[in-house]
Amino acid sequence: MPLRRNVVLVGVSGCSASGKTTLANRLVELLNSPLRPIGLDDFFDEAMCEALGTWEDPRCIRSGDYARFLCEIRQRLQSDDRCAAECLHDVVGAGAFLRSRPVGPLATTAPQDSVSGASSKENVEEYAVSFHCAAEAAALRAGCENESTIYIVCEGFLLFLDQAVCEALDYFVILEIDEETASLQRFLRFPRRHMRRQGYGERIERMLRCRQSRLLLTAPTTNNALLPPSFAQLLPNLQYVPPLPSLAGEYEQFWLQREYLQHPPPPMPPSTGAAQEASSPYLWMEVKDPLYVTHALQHSRLAASDVSALSNSAPAPALHQASNINKGTDGASETDRVSMLQKQYFEFRYWFYFEVLYYYRQMRPVEEEAITRAYRQRGHGSDGISPILRMAAGVDVPDTKLEKELLSFVQHLMQSPYSGGIRDARATHQAGSV
Repeated sequence: MPLRRNVVLVGVSGCSASGKTTLANRLVELLNSPLRPIGLDDFFDEAMCEALGTWEDPRCIRSGDYARFLCEIRQRLQSDDRCAAECLHDVVGAGAFLRSRPVGPLATTAPQDSVSGASSKENVEEYAVSFHCAAEAAALRAGCENESTIYIVCEGFLLFLDQAVCEALDYFVILEIDEETASLQRFLRFPRRHMRRQGYGERIERMLRCRQSRLLLTAPTTNNALLPPSFAQLLPNLQYVPPLPSLAGEYEQFWLQREYLQHPPPPMPPSTGAAQEASSPYLWMEVKDPLYVTHALQHSRLAASDVSALSNSAPAPALHQASNINKGTDGASETDRVSMLQKQYFEFRYWFYFEVLYYYRQMRPVEEEAITRAYRQRGHGSDGISPILRMAAGVDVPDTKLEKELLSFVQHLMQSPYSGGIRDARATHQAGSV
């Protein structure tokens, strides 16, 4: 069947709370995609999660089904020039990703978050830059050389770990963020769903119980994922059982006094930061700036809530958008709230670091391996084409910088020969990289 149009798939990956979902949604807008980001979270195998005792293990994801889903969407959109809703009407699950509003020219207003509380000269200037970026993106889309190209955005934690998923994608966007900021953002983002009066004890107990009982090693193999061979070598590391605080429940002391060094985790596999990690293998676990943690918690929306009712509090703003909303409260009670919040955070940090981040850091080199194998199999690497974009995020990275990087990336995608996808680009492109 002849191809009627091009379909380009862009994947976005990063650790939990790195901002990948926000970035993926922004890419959907900039690329004028007919679909919402296709998230890997919709393909969990709950039975395997129960068997392994965790949601972080890549074997818990039906990534084989995910890869087939992406390939079917690409095939349908390539072979049919009707609108996406008509092309995909009988593809099981595709309807859930169709955008609810009509896809038309991009709005030229900046994202609301970018101008929250814009009362200073700096904020006004940032708003102007964001407005300009959005307007430029709209003009770029309107003047795109190849209007027959459809862009699909995918996102997920460890999205690039499965070889079949990597082979289905054209471009790989990796969002990098420091661990402390990711931990704070995860802690502040989901207070209503995860905060409980008893804290995070149940999660910690489950993590330790599963590792001590060797569930991670004795769980049956799965056909969910096509993982690189090096994954099997990491299985013993996933059994690591971290030490508990020397004083029961004193997680703040555990972290600040570096009690985890009593029984440190096994060395992380080599990665892009191998030299630094070799000299300081446990640097990623340190609380490098306790004042930063205190400040972030003090200026969060949770600090203004009654501690016993934190589970009903509204979602907190991003760290770089937080403002002090406690000015009218009693000083002593505010101090008590922040102290309790900090105690809860360091307990949460124990689970987040030893469960979520530990898995992510163990798997990151395997993910890089899968990406490299995928584009080398297509004959890339020696022709100057790089389908990988790395973006830094975090409290020190303003929205406007991310917006400019995204705009540059989108411009690259829309220019011929890239608008046909990385598979077509190598046929005519001689030099250059993303």
